[in-house]
Amino acid sequence: MRNLLLRTLTTLLLLGAFVTSQAATTDVKYVLSASTYLSSPTDGEWKFQNGFAIVNSKEKAYSPGLEDGVKFSRNVQFTITLPEGLSVNSITFKGYDNYGDADAYIKELNGTTYGETDYVFPKKTAEDPDNPDVLTPHVTSHTINFATPVTDEITFTPAGQQVVWVITLEGQQESSGPGSEGTPASYTISESTFVDSVGIGNWNFENGVGVVNEKGKGFSKGLEKTGKYSKGVQFTITLPEKFSVNSIVFKGYGNEDANDAYLAELNGTTYDDTDYVFPHRIDSKHATLVTHEVPFATPVTGSITFTAQGAQAAWIITLKGFVEDEGGQPQGEEATYTISVPNYIDSPTKTEWSFKDDITVTNEGDKAYGAGKEDGVKYSANVQYTVKLPANFYVQQVTFKGYDNYDGTDAYIKELNGNVFGETDYVFPMKTGDDPEKLDYHVVKHTIDLDTPASGQLTFTPGGKQVVCAITLKGYIKEDTTFPGDVNEDNVVDVVDVMCIVNDLLNIKSPVFNFTNADMNKDNVIDVLDAMIIVDIILHKSNVANE
Repeated sequence: MRNLLLRTLTTLLLLGAFVTSQAATTDVKYVLSASTYLSSPTDGEWKFQNGFAIVNSKEKAYSPGLEDGVKFSRNVQFTITLPEGLSVNSITFKGYDNYGDADAYIKELNGTTYGETDYVFPKKTAEDPDNPDVLTPHVTSHTINFATPVTDEITFTPAGQQVVWVITLEGQQESSGPGSEGTPASYTISESTFVDSVGIGNWNFENGVGVVNEKGKGFSKGLEKTGKYSKGVQFTITLPEKFSVNSIVFKGYGNEDANDAYLAELNGTTYDDTDYVFPHRIDSKHATLVTHEVPFATPVTGSITFTAQGAQAAWIITLKGFVEDEGGQPQGEEATYTISVPNYIDSPTKTEWSFKDDITVTNEGDKAYGAGKEDGVKYSANVQYTVKLPANFYVQQVTFKGYDNYDGTDAYIKELNGNVFGETDYVFPMKTGDDPEKLDYHVVKHTIDLDTPASGQLTFTPGGKQVVCAITLKGYIKEDTTFPGDVNEDNVVDVVDVMCIVNDLLNIKSPVFNFTNADMNKDNVIDVLDAMIIVDIILHKSNVANE
């Protein structure tokens, strides 16, 4: 009787204790640049993707520069307003001084002042003696860590001269609360992720995303990997199970020579022809793509409707949200695999290349395996390659190290697992040199973090020219474990495991949650009964120890 009472009291105390548990957080990185800029309600307020804004009291208007940067006037204090729940640990300014008269520098950051030699961006200089009036910018990067995480807003002031910067913020985003529990995820609907059509009006895309319409419109690609959406036709996006959408991004243009397109309806909300506008194309082969991100008041599941008006719209659509965790994101032993010449084994067929660790690379472009320098493998431009991954391996980060194998134009990473990139995002510079028979290649390395870990397979597409790369895949191996009561997989059954169950009942997700180990009574439901059984185990161990 005493043990039953103690067990019940212990469980109730745990339930009460975790009602006020801290919200779970996710490591995040956000970029404020010309690519993520959305609009300016006023000259002094610039909106960016993911709920960010930059304001200034001098009413300086938004203006893009080179290298995907944004122009910031000297001696003007700018304020970044941060989304709710975001804590920033560090900020990186990458860019250049936009003039040749004097060096630029960071004068102030969140109330801390710096000198002219602390964080410098060198002035432009004339590199060609024959063209002294042509000034070359010098891209520099400075990362500043905050002593304590910053929330709500960040101020900064450039000095010396006008600067052109891409600003990167790294920190943690709260992921708890109603409708926001899960693993962050982002899915793209574009030509690159199109799979097939089941009937003319039913289009399938990667990751289980579909688009349907009742007018029988077939999928048709536009410029820059966009898909075409007829004006006045309502389209419905069918979402994968357990995926909730926080915001939707439309990137594209109006597919007519004179008429702009605009978003007229989104999930039942209507807009007019000045809210979310996409300018008409320049001509049939050229267009300027504009990006608009629309947040939802509450996360959306199941399906999303949208309608274009004004003109046919050509869009790349990105869905941002989270996938509901089933017992938490799987974690395991860290693992790294490299796809390179030393690890190549053979080619069972021309287009299937085998590597060590049970990795294969295939392509539908009829391209055979070719070895290059620097341990790199040759990959043809505009051909999508598919990497079959080792069993139970989850990729979190992909590194491409190599070079453009030709002159004439730069190569770049065009697509990675459905994410589409521009010609200036991840560049491999073209070969250069005075002797056309002995051109120099330039090895560079690009590391890309995936929004969600990939398992089973991974796709990538080079652009521009053929690239020669060694590819490194970094992630973890998840092995199934059975240890009843060890919910957090630390090989110990203790009060922390009870905490994990209580948090789960409160929709606060733990980083690791083994459903099998938590389901103590094997009824396929995690509830208070399971927590009480684990309490019994803990009390039994305590009694044995005290005997």
